[in-house]
Amino acid sequence: MSGIDAVLFDLDNTVHGRDWAFRSWAAWFVRERLGLADGPAAEGAVGFITGLDPGGRSPKAAMFGRIKERYPALPDAADALALAFRTEMLAYLGGLDPATVRLLDGLDHRRIPWGIVTNGSAGQIERVRALGLAGRTRCVVVSEVVGVRKPATAIFLLAAARLGADPRRTDFVGDNPESDIVGAAAAGMRTAWLRHGRAWPEALLPVAPHFVVDALAEILPLLGSAEPDKGRPSS
Repeated sequence: MSGIDAVLFDLDNTVHGRDWAFRSWAAWFVRERLGLADGPAAEGAVGFITGLDPGGRSPKAAMFGRIKERYPALPDAADALALAFRTEMLAYLGGLDPATVRLLDGLDHRRIPWGIVTNGSAGQIERVRALGLAGRTRCVVVSEVVGVRKPATAIFLLAAARLGADPRRTDFVGDNPESDIVGAAAAGMRTAWLRHGRAWPEALLPVAPHFVVDALAEILPLLGSAEPDKGRPSS
């Protein structure tokens, strides 16, 4: 990642541990909205809800529609529940991991501009603010706001343009193989895949990330590396 103009990041489960926050919200929802006390029924409900939205990729109205099918006593409509979710989740975000803060501080120290590119509703902007990120970067690109979703190349090119960066000298860091890595690569960017213990999907080969990392803390040392030091994933 040497000689770069900028670094772009995915938000959910990259810059921020979204799965943990979502599970915490689901536990609250089961207790307060469904009225289920701790026990097998509550645990099953939390598992059901978290299974409906892997990685935050499901449309929320559809997710709550499924929840209402299983728990018809819920009084509110799915659309109303989805709208309330945007505010409710803010209470469960927590803070950024200290290693993430050090990475962003390191980029700022090196005067390397960085930004965030995320799929989702306009509510993602509220989450970025709640995490204290909005004041640190001028580039927060949300799919619903700009009208294009990852992996479309246009959203990556838009983000690079907002940072005044050449896409070919921009690195993208994300956890989703297709929407993050394949999309950014198609836009001409170099990529770092946060694998979370997974193997690279064979179906996506020969496309593969330039770097494979297990934690964001590994990104900053790569900024001085001209070639991938971990190689491309073979499995």
